[in-house]
Amino acid sequence: MMAKFIADPEAPVDTTCLDDLVPVTWDEDPAVVEMLFGTKDMWENTASPAPAPRKAAPVDWAAVARLARERSLRVER
Repeated sequence: MMAKFIADPEAPVDTTCLDDLVPVTWDEDPAVVEMLFGTKDMWENTASPAPAPRKAAPVDWAAVARLARERSLRVER
């Protein structure tokens, strides 16, 4: 619908595809809702818990230096 409207905003909008839409479910299974949205009630605008902060792996500086040396040797050749 949007593409046809953008192509010709003056033309009547063909809404026949709306007949294929499934009605909104107002009482979805709370377990499914919690899995998808992080809350048991998808209609009450409850705040989802913040994701746990990720800790970065420690940097292996010896490996970084080794790779830098290897790459600089390739460039010099």
